[in-house]
Amino acid sequence: MPTILVIDDDATVRTMVDTILTAHGYAVLTAADGETGLALARTRLPDLVLSDLSMEGLDGFDVLLRLRAPGTTSRIPIIFTTGQPNFQGLMQGMKLSASEYLAKPFTPEGLVAAVQQALTAKP
Repeated sequence: MPTILVIDDDATVRTMVDTILTAHGYAVLTAADGETGLALARTRLPDLVLSDLSMEGLDGFDVLLRLRAPGTTSRIPIIFTTGQPNFQGLMQGMKLSASEYLAKPFTPEGLVAAVQQALTAKP
């Protein structure tokens, strides 16, 4: 069973994503901020990280940059979620090797499809 780490400062989003992914057979870890999420990623080594882009402290880009540093987390795929998608943010995320960019609000089907795609493409 793949493990997904969900990093989002919105408790409602975390709960919703946890519920959807758990119902589809994934183990889910959650974090309310980038620092906590990064610590979980380093200790639990999830198969995928789903991170909000806009958070206080470490934002999604910061989390991605730190995960991509040489070490055990450098190959973990990451999907960005954001309520304010824009082309520049998309391009920056792709340059930093994000696996996907998922605009909020997303459907359960869209979420599961993005997760399945990222896990299938995992190096």
